[in-house]
Amino acid sequence: MSAARAAAPDAELIGQINRFRAAHGVAALRADGRLTQGSFVHARWMMAANRFQHAGGGSGRDGFRRVGEVIALHPARTPRPGRALSAWERSPGHRALLLDRSFHSVGAGWAAGRLGGRSGTTWVARRGDAEPAWGK
Repeated sequence: MSAARAAAPDAELIGQINRFRAAHGVAALRADGRLTQGSFVHARWMMAANRFQHAGGGSGRDGFRRVGEVIALHPARTPRPGRALSAWERSPGHRALLLDRSFHSVGAGWAAGRLGGRSGTTWVARRGDAEPAWGK
């Protein structure tokens, strides 16, 4: 496999989130496999259940005391991480979550399929606080 291979869409989204945070003077988030797994589970659940919502499959805390989540949907089955980030940047609530300094870890996932009768891609980015729930 070539070293020049493009990053997976979920890894690209994490990189874009960290560049967005850096542009606003906020420290980068550390990629976490548990949060990524939970993000993929939730994105796939939204497609399978034909629902676009926060509560549902994969919405647990992934071992963290506190988890924040942003979700997005864009048309087309080709994952485009920049579209998700752009939507979150324009939303004051989502923007605040992306720039929240109390989170230190991040995971991202996506799923392509049909939702609401249309082709699209769902995105989930989950952030966790620095202290896992089992740490205390």
